Amino acid sequence: MANLEDLVGRVPEFTKWSHAEKIKFLAWFLHTFQNKERVTGTDIGHCYDSLHEERPTAISPFFASMEKKNPKEMIRDSGGHRLVKTVRDHFDAKYGQRGATIKVEKLLADLPGKIPDRAESDFLSEALICFHNAAFRAAIVMTWNLTFHHLCT
Repeated sequence: MANLEDLVGRVPEFTKWSHAEKIKFLAWFLHTFQNKERVTGTDIGHCYDSLHEERPTAISPFFASMEKKNPKEMIRDSGGHRLVKTVRDHFDAKYGQRGATIKVEKLLADLPGKIPDRAESDFLSEALICFHNAAFRAAIVMTWNLTFHHLCT
């Protein structure tokens, strides 16, 4: 789930957040899903651009503010900035996924391409789309459609 647009889509209140909260979230995304050890203002700016969100006038004052808070939210060194563990843990608990969940999602995402029957593949793809968008009843119905089609053929 390294797609920023999908992740932000699962956070309906994101557009209402302050720039400070958005920057922390985007830094967490870069640390967690893009495996960036350090982030820069340019990295955060690219995230804003990919989301088609309006950037703050300057990102560095937000970094400086997070460094000065007590307790600190961000640490700076010569390589850039990084979120402190407590902030990362907060976002991990609220928006992150366990390693097993990520592996299962990858297996499920690859599965429709491995099914030779086109209709079954389409049913499974639709079921996964429904599931990822929290339309659980629709996902169940699509899974039953897949099962019924399989039994009939």
